[in-house]
Amino acid sequence: MDRELEQRVERLEEEVRGLREELSQLKNEAYLTAVESSEIKSQISEQTKAIYKKPTPSQRKSKASPITISNEPSPENIETAQEPQRSLEETITWALPKVFMVILVLGVLWGLKLISDYGYLSDSVKIALAYLLSIGLIALPYVLEKKKKSSQAVIISLYGGAFIIGILTTAAGTILYDVLHLNLALFLALLYIAYGIFISYAKANEVLTIFVVFTSLLLPYLLEYMDFSGLLIIQFVVLLFAAVQFVVVKHCQQVALHVTTGFTHLSALALWWLSEGADMYFAIGIVLLISVYLYSWWKVYNPNSKWSQTHEGLLFSYNVFALFSLLLISLNMAFDTVVFLLSLAIYSGVAYIAYKEQRTRVLDVTGTVAFLAFIFALVTLDLSNEVQILLFGFVSFAGIMLGLRLRASIMKVSYSLQFFFITVITIVVCEVYPFFTIEHLSLAMIFVYLVIIYMYVKRPKQNLNRFESWMKKMHVQDILPILILVYFLIYCIALEFDYISNVTNYPYLTYIVILLLLLVSLFTPEKWIGKFLPGALLVGSIGSLISLLLTGYYEDANWQLNFLAKVVYSVVIIALLADLYRKGFLNKKWAAFLQKIELFINTGFVLIILLMMSILSVMRLNGWIDYSVGVIGNTITIFSAASVALLAGAKRSWQDVKILGFTLLGIGIFKLIFFDLSALDLLIRSALFIVVGGVGLLLSNRLLRK
Repeated sequence: MDRELEQRVERLEEEVRGLREELSQLKNEAYLTAVESSEIKSQISEQTKAIYKKPTPSQRKSKASPITISNEPSPENIETAQEPQRSLEETITWALPKVFMVILVLGVLWGLKLISDYGYLSDSVKIALAYLLSIGLIALPYVLEKKKKSSQAVIISLYGGAFIIGILTTAAGTILYDVLHLNLALFLALLYIAYGIFISYAKANEVLTIFVVFTSLLLPYLLEYMDFSGLLIIQFVVLLFAAVQFVVVKHCQQVALHVTTGFTHLSALALWWLSEGADMYFAIGIVLLISVYLYSWWKVYNPNSKWSQTHEGLLFSYNVFALFSLLLISLNMAFDTVVFLLSLAIYSGVAYIAYKEQRTRVLDVTGTVAFLAFIFALVTLDLSNEVQILLFGFVSFAGIMLGLRLRASIMKVSYSLQFFFITVITIVVCEVYPFFTIEHLSLAMIFVYLVIIYMYVKRPKQNLNRFESWMKKMHVQDILPILILVYFLIYCIALEFDYISNVTNYPYLTYIVILLLLLVSLFTPEKWIGKFLPGALLVGSIGSLISLLLTGYYEDANWQLNFLAKVVYSVVIIALLADLYRKGFLNKKWAAFLQKIELFINTGFVLIILLMMSILSVMRLNGWIDYSVGVIGNTITIFSAASVALLAGAKRSWQDVKILGFTLLGIGIFKLIFFDLSALDLLIRSALFIVVGGVGLLLSNRLLRK
């Protein structure tokens, strides 16, 4: 028995050892599998990074590729979004060398100024030392780059500093100190400019490109100082701008394109201002600048970029500014229309290319600018100021519409401000009399523009950008109808004063228009008129009503309009009260606003009484009724309002309305006894008391039954 037990134990021990060996083998296999998979993942991640990493110029030229992957993303989809974004600390660190280089340049200049003040060195020695410093700043980054002992940001800053010091030294040695001969200075300046463009091309740094252009634009002023002709000066400006475009296009420097274009254009305008008799040269030069800019813009434009809308907006803004510049330059030119027709041909050509390439947004911009060029060509035909105001209003309107079309925030803001100023000028300058004039058309077109803008703004949008979300939070779409209303009322007042009530200060017909617009807005869906328009019309109607209640108690040349306005207000208020009483449309739409409906009912009754008294006063002053009829009418009005208020309050269980009815009834009785008795003769007094008494008995019986 013991022997069998020992054998069974031995067999179990052998089985346990076998199981342990199998378990250890399985663990080793799992470990090897995990190691291999981790190595494969690391290789794949490294290869993926190598694919998505932005290639260097040398890598672009290389045709061999160690890895080929199908379905490779296109360059447009990779773009800069795949590149790692700099943190704030990295951005500051990257910008510090440029800041310190500017500080160094300023320190050198002030140091030379200090040395000059103390007379330690002559002007020639100072200029020579400045050139040596410039050459040293060229050699130092070259050595550092060869030995790889400095960062690329510092090297670029040193190269740029050498360029800036060289250009400033040349200008100072020629203009300030008169040390350099003019021809030698011109040669050195051109040499430094060539060096700056070469460095910008080699280093592909956008900030360096901007600095080079900004500093190189000092040379045209040297040419002006040397009494060169305006033709040669503008030629240099255009050639400099065109040369820099090789750098801009090669390295796709969009920011540098727009900034350098602005600098160059402003420099050309300043040089034109300093020159005399060179209008034609500078006008043609501006047209050439426009052409070069359009070529470079088309080359660096990427429709799939997240900044594409900004670049489209800048395209429109710059070209509109360029057209205004041409208009300013060509004021005294004999062939000013030809310049704008040439611009029209250029913009039309770009628009046609955009159409062929199916770039609809670019087609919108260039097509609009081409139309503006045609408008400006018409302006040059010695048109009147009225026509120019009309055209400028259209230009501003076109800018706003294009900004809305492109969803470009800067364009929306800038052209909205421009449109506002044009509107103010139009209101102040233009008149509506005579009716068929350009001035009247300008005023009417502003209203048409506003309506079109509002209709376009109300169109539904998806994926709102930050500016559009902010505008939505500020309820701009709801405020715009109020602005349209204000302009429309100003236009109506102008029409009324010039054609109807030109001998009074009260626009009675405009008061009626305000009330009718309020009536329409109460029944119009909110999506068409915004949230705030009914409230604005209500405020305007209350103001108009107060004005009406304060008039009519003295002789008025336009008393008929006063009478008509008061009758219309009375009829509308009675209609609104009837709708509220019957719980009609207003109760359904404005239920939240009409929670305290009794307050509105009571206000309506009081206004009706005041309006009827004012109407009777107008009729009495103008001989339609005599004094006694006016007194009777006022009393009957009070009793009638009291009766209706009591019946309505009893019907709807409106306690406050019933209280108003009893109050009016007491006021009517008090007036009847203490005022009307002395003002009326016996017959009229008797008839009035009979009528009031009979009506009072019927009213009492009705109330008691309820």
